[in-house]
Amino acid sequence: MKKLFCILISSVLLVCAVFALAGCGPKSQKDNKADRALDTSLVGVWQGSDGTVYVELKDFEHDDYQFISDSGQGATSIEFSLDGGSSWARTDPVEYFFNQTDRGIYSILSYDGNGFTGYLTGHEGENMPQNPKFNAGADLSITFRIPESDTYKASEWSTATTYTLKALGTGNSEFFANHYGAFLQDKAQYDSISANTFESNGFVVYKDGDLLKFGKIASESSSTETGMYDYIFTSQEELTEAEKNEVAKFEYKFVSKLEYEQNVTAESTDLLSSITPDIQTYEDNLLMSGTWTAVTVDGFEFYATNSNYIWQYNVEIPNASTGETEIYTYTSFILLVRIKATDSTAHSRVHVLEYQLSYEPVE
Repeated sequence: MKKLFCILISSVLLVCAVFALAGCGPKSQKDNKADRALDTSLVGVWQGSDGTVYVELKDFEHDDYQFISDSGQGATSIEFSLDGGSSWARTDPVEYFFNQTDRGIYSILSYDGNGFTGYLTGHEGENMPQNPKFNAGADLSITFRIPESDTYKASEWSTATTYTLKALGTGNSEFFANHYGAFLQDKAQYDSISANTFESNGFVVYKDGDLLKFGKIASESSSTETGMYDYIFTSQEELTEAEKNEVAKFEYKFVSKLEYEQNVTAESTDLLSSITPDIQTYEDNLLMSGTWTAVTVDGFEFYATNSNYIWQYNVEIPNASTGETEIYTYTSFILLVRIKATDSTAHSRVHVLEYQLSYEPVE
């Protein structure tokens, strides 16, 4: 019995020793990774005119980041959760916005015609559906973290931000008159529009003294010329109450040098030409911070003395008589108009209108 007791004691000691040695052995690769603090912060969450949901982050680049081999992630990769941390997926900043502005703007949902679906790259084992679907009115609980890498664990999560998805707003193309609605001209030019070969029905924006106003154009078949249309212009003062209510849905702002000069990467002395292709993109996606103002039925003022809104640029114009090219300096301002967002709908696409104050030949 004594011998058996000794054998049992020896066995217990041996098992304990094995476990002790195991505890002292090398740590797993994950245990060797360093903790990472979340030094990235939220700037804002919003939707563009097409319904896309964007998240902008500050301090989103990680200089000492070492990504997991063959994972596709890099120094700007961020993991997002749309359900408060229950599931995660990874994405990078929108490349076009990043290249143009150096801002960390991440696209997390887009509208596909049937609902909102994810742009996020799936992360194995984190339970994010491959194509998560949401409908307008759904509440997102958005949180983010820096992903795990070869040398770091994933960071802690950010505080969750709740965002309610908005439905797409009404497009503004149906509001503006064909052809004539694409220009901003003096009232006198709309008072005497010549007959033409196309129909044009809808709103226009015109300059009346120091005020900018909304008017409306209606077309009817010409009684004197076959295949031609005559146009009837209605000034803002003569609009019906229903039409004035339509105008009240709009808001406006002017293209500002202070906004755009810090968001243009093109090296050009002609700032207007370099930003022109991007105005629609910047404004539709709410990348600019300028203040929008509601349109009033009395019109709104433009101060031509404010140099922040006055653009000058050169244009080459062929001279048919001499066969040479002449250079003119154009001076103009650019008006942006859109249908306002509501609590449940996103804003419309931006309508871009340019008014030429003057043009002079370059001496």
